[in-house]
Amino acid sequence: MRQLVIDRNRWYRGEGFGGGSLLQPDGKMDCIGFYAVACGVDPENLDVGTPAAIRAHLPREMSWLLGDHWNSFECRMLGWANDMKMDEADREECIAGLFSHHEVYVEFVNGKAPKHKGADDGEASGSSET
Repeated sequence: MRQLVIDRNRWYRGEGFGGGSLLQPDGKMDCIGFYAVACGVDPENLDVGTPAAIRAHLPREMSWLLGDHWNSFECRMLGWANDMKMDEADREECIAGLFSHHEVYVEFVNGKAPKHKGADDGEASGSSET
C-alpha cells in the first residue's frame, strides 16, 4: 500500500471547475497532483488540467486514472471532490475513499509534508511505500 500525504497548506481545492491544473503557478496542487508527484512524475509536467493530458508521463501505478479516451470515472470523481465547494471533512473522506480502492492510503496534514521538487526547499514529495 502506498501512503499519500496531502498538505492542506499547499492543496488547491474547492475553487470550482475550470482553469485549474494539477500544479498551480503558486506551487499548490490538487489531490491528483500530489499523487502524481508521489509516484515520481516530474512537477514540470503537471501544468495541465488532467492526467490524460500527460498520459505518456504517467507511471503504471497511475493507470487507473486513465480511461480509453480520456480520464477514468474514478479520476473524474477525484476531480469533482477536489474542486467542488463542500465541507472539508466530507471532501477529505471522499478523496481518501476513492484512493483506498487502489491501495493508496491518504493522510491529510497541516504543513508537515515535504515540498515537491522545484518548490522552495527542493525536497521530494511526501509519500512512502508501506
